[in-house]
This record gives sequence, structure tokens and C-alpha cells, in this order.
Amino acid sequence: SLHNCYGRLDRIRAPTLVVHGAEDRVIPVANAYRSAERVPGAELRILEHAGHLYPTEEPAVDEAIGAFFAAHA
Repeated sequence: SLHNCYGRLDRIRAPTLVVHGAEDRVIPVANAYRSAERVPGAELRILEHAGHLYPTEEPAVDEAIGAFFAAHA
């Protein structure tokens, strides 16, 4: 199930960026740390003033994703 995927994250070999809003009230930010720790070489970006809908709330997400793609192109 999607909610029990942590045991399989170590299989990911592609460059991975985990992005999470620090003020997310739906999914705890600890989940982002847990995911990033399990994906080899993953990068973690916590958006300080963003909640659960950070793609629409926080312009920094575009910058983080753009920089990640540029670094891995």
C-alpha cells in the first residue's frame, strides 16, 4: 500500500528530491525526513512557510525543483 512504502524506498536509484511544507497539518514533516533517509542520495527541501498545498502556496518550490533538475540534467 502507498502508506507502507518505506521498506521499498531503498530500491530507488534515480536522483530524488523530497519536498515538504514545514507547516503541513495533514502529513507530518517527519515523514519527509523518513523518506529522504531511506532513498539513497536523496535531497530534502523543507519549505519553512508552506503547508500541505505548498505547490500553490510557496514559489520556492519551483526554485527547488528547477535547481534539482538543472543539477541532474
